[in-house]
Amino acid sequence: MGSEMCIRDSTNRYPELNQEIVNGFSYAMFLLLPFFALFTKMLLLNKRRSYVEHLIFSIHFHVFIFIMATIAVYGNLFHVTSLWRSGFLFLYLTYLVTSLKNAYSLTLFRSIFTAVVIFFLHTAAFFYCQEVIKAFIVMNMA
Repeated sequence: MGSEMCIRDSTNRYPELNQEIVNGFSYAMFLLLPFFALFTKMLLLNKRRSYVEHLIFSIHFHVFIFIMATIAVYGNLFHVTSLWRSGFLFLYLTYLVTSLKNAYSLTLFRSIFTAVVIFFLHTAAFFYCQEVIKAFIVMNMA
């Protein structure tokens, strides 16, 4: 309860910055499209698919993430409980495993392994993009 209150208090201290970060989410997602395609290309070299095919898969997956994020933002679910965040993480991984299995005809084990590796690479790239966007926003606000 105390940590949730701290999160809510910290988001109200700098409303302009927080709004800019929320607005920057879509930019970060757009910047991640080619990187996500590159991650799938590197992990699935034996599938002999062109980069454009991986890019189309990346667009498909990011649309799913964007829909999930839209539901979370408009439903104000990020500040409710960590259970909601865990549920979104579960949906993210489940959808990624399923879509990798179907799009690339992978075995279940290979899909899970690839999804976990992509998840960590994608998360690291996302946080890096967010930090770059935040730094750019702070520089422009000054």
